Amino acid sequence: MEKLFRDKKAICLFIAPGGILFTAILLVPIAYAVYISLCEWNALTQPQFVGFSNYIKIFTNDDIMKTAIKNSLFFTTFSL
Repeated sequence: MEKLFRDKKAICLFIAPGGILFTAILLVPIAYAVYISLCEWNALTQPQFVGFSNYIKIFTNDDIMKTAIKNSLFFTTFSL
């Protein structure tokens, strides 16, 4: 058993499937969601990169978002 832990190739072979699955199932979709959130996209055309303007619009000019944040804070506060 000690020899197995000293063998770096064996350790990498045992860890590799978990690392690949972790990357494919968790990190890739998160990275894609962040990219899409920085784009102007209606799902019919190609996404156009616009940077943080989506976030600026939603947090400064959107009354529905302000209401949603208030409701989330209310429910979080009273559910704790």
